[in-house]
Amino acid sequence: PTPFVADIVARELQPLAIRPLTLRFLVDAARSGGALPATATELYDRGCRLLVREPDEDRRRMGTPDVNERLATATRIAAATILTGRSVVLLDEATIASRDEAEVAQFVGGRELTEYGDTFAVSEATVLETCGTGLFSSRGDGRVGWAHQTLGEFLAAKYLARMRTEQVFDLLTFADITGRKTIPQLREVAGWLSTLSPPLFSELLPSDPGVLLRADVALLDEEQRSALVDALLRGVVTGDVDRWDLRIRSNLARLDHRGLADQVVRVLSDPGVSVRSREMAAVLAGACHVEAALDLLTNIALDAGAPMLLRETAVAALRDGWRGRAVLEQIVPLALDPQETDLEDELKGAALQAVWPAIVSADELFAALT
Repeated sequence: PTPFVADIVARELQPLAIRPLTLRFLVDAARSGGALPATATELYDRGCRLLVREPDEDRRRMGTPDVNERLATATRIAAATILTGRSVVLLDEATIASRDEAEVAQFVGGRELTEYGDTFAVSEATVLETCGTGLFSSRGDGRVGWAHQTLGEFLAAKYLARMRTEQVFDLLTFADITGRKTIPQLREVAGWLSTLSPPLFSELLPSDPGVLLRADVALLDEEQRSALVDALLRGVVTGDVDRWDLRIRSNLARLDHRGLADQVVRVLSDPGVSVRSREMAAVLAGACHVEAALDLLTNIALDAGAPMLLRETAVAALRDGWRGRAVLEQIVPLALDPQETDLEDELKGAALQAVWPAIVSADELFAALT
C-alpha cells in the first residue's frame, strides 16, 4: 500500500476514511503537510466537525442549529447511547422503541454548552437535524445509528470530559478483586477520555493500563509515557496487559521518551526479571529504535542459554530498518547454521527475515530453507 494508506491502517483511521467528506480531509491534510496530524484525537475532532456540517452551511435555514450546537448535541446523544448500549436512534414517534433503540424525546430538554462557552436549548428539531448529519447513517425505516461505532465513542468521551473525574470513574469502571476495571463495552470510551482528562489517566494507570496503552498515547507527556512503560512491563507479567494486542503493539513507537533507554536496558540486562517483561522490553527497543539496547539485543539473540522466545524477540527487534550492518552480520549464523535448541526453526526464521536481503543473498536464503 501507499504510505498514505499504510498510515490510515496503522492509526486505525478507517472510520474517517470510509466517509467521502472526511476522506477528502485526510487526503488534503496529507498533501499539504506531507503527513497526517500527529494525534488521533485531533484527527477525529476535525473529522467530526466536518461530518456534522450541512452540505452547504451558507444555505442553512435561519433559526436552525449551527455547527457548534449540532456537535454539542451529538456528544449528548453519544454519551446517552454508548453508555446505555443503544445502537439505534428511533426518529418516528409513532413507533414503539425496542430495548436496543433510543427515542428522540430522550435527548430533548435542558441546555447544552458548546466548546466556545455558548449555551443553547436542546430542542427536538436540534436533535433531528443532528441525526441527519454525516455522523449517522440509516438503519432503515425511520432509524439511524452511528456511521461508525468509533465516532460515537469519541464523542461520548468528549461529553464525559466535562464531568468530575470521580463521576466518570464510577460510570466507566466496576470493582474487581485487583481494583477498578473498565467495563469491557466502554474500554474505547475510557481510552479516548484518558487522553482528554489527565486525572482519569492517573486513576486507570494502576489497575487497567491496557486501556491506556490502546489510547492516543501521542498526546501523553514524558512523565506519563514513562509511567505507562513501567505499567506495560509489569502488566505483561500480571496479565493486566495483553502482550499480543495489535493496537497496543502499533502504539509502542509512540511511547518513546527521554528515559526509555534506561527503562529498557535495566529490564533487558537483568536475568532475574520475568521473561515476559524482558520480551516486551525487547519489542519496545525495536519499536522505538533504542540504540543503547543494540549490544544487549545482539547478545541475547546469540546466547544459547537464553529462553528461545526471548532470543526470537531480540532478533525480531533488530530487523526493522534501524540496526547497522555490523549488528546484522553477527546474527547471520542464526539464519544459516543449524541451532540445536531451535526445534521449530522459529529463531532461524526470525534471523532470515532480519538478514535478507541486506546481508544474505537469495541463493543463501534458499539453501538455508528446510
